[in-house]
Amino acid sequence: MNSKSLVEQTFQKLCSGDFTFENNVVDIKGEWYSNINKPNWKDDLTKDVCSLANTIQKRSHLIFGLKENHPHLNSISIKEDEATIQQIIRSRLNPVPKISFSSVKIEDHNLYVMSISGNLEELPYFAKKSDNNHYIYVRRGSSTDQCRKEDLQRILKAKREAMLSIEVEADALSRLKEIRYKFRNDELDNFLNLLHELNQYTENYTLKIDREVISCIYEAEMRLRLKSYVEITKKLKEVAFNALYPIHQKLRANYTIPQEKLELLEDGINLCHQICYRGIKRQQIPRVVGCGVYLLRTILRYARLNELGQVQQKSLALFDRLKQAAIEYEFEDAARWIQFKKEDALALDQNELPDLPRDLLDKFGI
Repeated sequence: MNSKSLVEQTFQKLCSGDFTFENNVVDIKGEWYSNINKPNWKDDLTKDVCSLANTIQKRSHLIFGLKENHPHLNSISIKEDEATIQQIIRSRLNPVPKISFSSVKIEDHNLYVMSISGNLEELPYFAKKSDNNHYIYVRRGSSTDQCRKEDLQRILKAKREAMLSIEVEADALSRLKEIRYKFRNDELDNFLNLLHELNQYTENYTLKIDREVISCIYEAEMRLRLKSYVEITKKLKEVAFNALYPIHQKLRANYTIPQEKLELLEDGINLCHQICYRGIKRQQIPRVVGCGVYLLRTILRYARLNELGQVQQKSLALFDRLKQAAIEYEFEDAARWIQFKKEDALALDQNELPDLPRDLLDKFGI
């Protein structure tokens, strides 16, 4: 989310009396620090930046020019330039988090956003105050407070887990690279064994690993494009579904889906395209079509549940192209099954469920 969208969304919540935005990621300030008549304003700046850097989030924000009380907007003027503010932070925080500034205009009011990017590997961040003592500050709900023992334990645990995750991810990426090479060069008879191994990397790994798994499956599918191999395709579908999991669930309110997850879903759509076209154009094998359409239906339903417009549009467009291809190749059963799965994915109310074409169930699967 860019700065303008962040400010607009926060302002709208303020106007509606919703203060849930103030948390470990966003804090609002009605005025810039040095504009308030306080001799130690640099201490307040340092404390707020330190607390947000210690939130174990990739990115947190201070919005200057928004107030809880009406009127919520206050036009801001900052006397210090960005270089001066950066110097204050560099001289008072250890380690030094990454800071960026942006200006936003809302209803003719000038607001500023300071974005703070901490690094899990560097936690915790210490703030040096005017008394020359060093403190650790954290966010506790919507407040900033000094770090307690349990806070430090939580921070250090997150740091250890992050370091371990980096090592595990590196090992996984190395092995997945080898598996992809084997899909490209091994005999097809070895594909089931490779898919069984690939399935091990679909649980409790990062989105980066999930995308790499889909990439490996895509490599396998490219080798299969002139073959039927229904059993391999069924296993391929299973592994792909696990890598995309939990794409059948509705996200919690106010959750922002990561860009990498959206990219994973689009990778899944591309994979569905390859599987379905193999089943329609090259062999007219119902089970192969069924595997690809099953995955596409799951992606479309997830996009529909969570209002992911772009993913939904791409999924619907592929459904339409697949149906048209099935008609052109006179694969009428496939066209009916594709239409059924599309309608099924879009049916969020039990009353809207399409009639199940039972005569196709054994041919195409679930």
